[in-house]
Amino acid sequence: EDLRNEGVTSLTAGQRTGNKALQFGEDMLGNAPGAGGSATRIRDLGQEQFTQAAMRRAGEGRNLPNATPEVLEQNQQRLTREFMDLSARNTLNADPQLVTDLTAARRVYDRVPQSQQRAIVDNYLADIADHVQNTGTIPGPAYQAMRSRLSTQSYRLRDADPDLSDALGGVRNALDNAMERSIPAGSRDAELWRQSRREYGAQEVIKKAASKAGEVTAEGQ
Repeated sequence: EDLRNEGVTSLTAGQRTGNKALQFGEDMLGNAPGAGGSATRIRDLGQEQFTQAAMRRAGEGRNLPNATPEVLEQNQQRLTREFMDLSARNTLNADPQLVTDLTAARRVYDRVPQSQQRAIVDNYLADIADHVQNTGTIPGPAYQAMRSRLSTQSYRLRDADPDLSDALGGVRNALDNAMERSIPAGSRDAELWRQSRREYGAQEVIKKAASKAGEVTAEGQ
């Protein structure tokens, strides 16, 4: 039902039911000599429909093609511009919830021995404290620069140091949530902010899937 609502309709009987034996039979018989490769055609079209549905989530109805590196990079740049524009018009208010969220993000890394990596998290927290200690706020451009660095580092470390990646991602999410609370409720900016965050989340999932090896992912599927 969910796939159909997203426009993914080209599914084999095995895919529709989840029956492994039926899927095996489709692989063996559907692609046998003389069968015309019908199972492959159905799956290929379904894969294209699935990719397009996922890309719509990352582009809010925009007609994005396959998830090639070039398309994902262009969409990343669009999302970055939207966040920068929204941040420039708003100021982050450091409320008690931000302190709670930052403490929780820091706790993820508490079990790691003192190290240069651990200092990375502490330096970000110190930077945030420096910004808010006088006015209790972080100007939009400063917030955006900080969350951009956090996102980049978190993404690059996702395989090499998952714990540090999670900690940095937690700090970024704490800042994002605080900015969302700071934007006047019901305003056009609040609506745009929620939309951009949804698209950014979808983009991150697609980027992770697209980074996997294989002929299909190389073609942007």
